[in-house]
Amino acid sequence: MDGKDQTDCERVQRSIPLFVSGRLSDGEMKDFIRHVRHCRNCQEELMTYDILEYGLKEKKTLPHTDAESLRLIRDYDFQGLMRKQLADMETEVRRKEAWEHLSVLALGIADIATLAAMALMLLEQW
Repeated sequence: MDGKDQTDCERVQRSIPLFVSGRLSDGEMKDFIRHVRHCRNCQEELMTYDILEYGLKEKKTLPHTDAESLRLIRDYDFQGLMRKQLADMETEVRRKEAWEHLSVLALGIADIATLAAMALMLLEQW
């Protein structure tokens, strides 16, 4: 592993608590997911964090309550759970990006409509 990879791993591993709690920005989330998908060491760190976090909770509340996540936990498939967690967060980031693009498009359309209305008013006065 070269120095850049080691630095990336250290940065990503420090970000694991922020990822799990959903406190990474969308850009940070994309970088985190991209790295973890391809880095076995960081995948293992993320799984270890999830397992320890659940084990240390007093009330043993599950952070994941959908049926698929509960099945993965019941089957002790923590690698599957980690992959699902990454996919869910990636879907959320993409959804947010799509809404941002749509809102920019809507604003652009509104601007064009305003300009068209102004042009019509000027033509009527001319």
